[in-house]
Amino acid sequence: MSSKLYFLKLLKWSGLSIKDLHYFYITVIRPISEYVCNHNLTSALSDQLESYQKRALRIIYGDKIKGMPYHNALLLANLKS
Repeated sequence: MSSKLYFLKLLKWSGLSIKDLHYFYITVIRPISEYVCNHNLTSALSDQLESYQKRALRIIYGDKIKGMPYHNALLLANLKS
């Protein structure tokens, strides 16, 4: 999962728009975590997946969500926890 987040970061550095970064996240990265969630998710794994999602949001939205509570960032991105 970390390698996919690194790729997301590379896409941001290359100048992709927020819309395109968000699309990449919901089509490439998010389905992996949703698949894992459907197979006996432990509390520790759930926390780790949330951590990955938080990192992805920080990469995609950057300063736009700096200091914003995670719940509000999810609403901005139209994502579920």
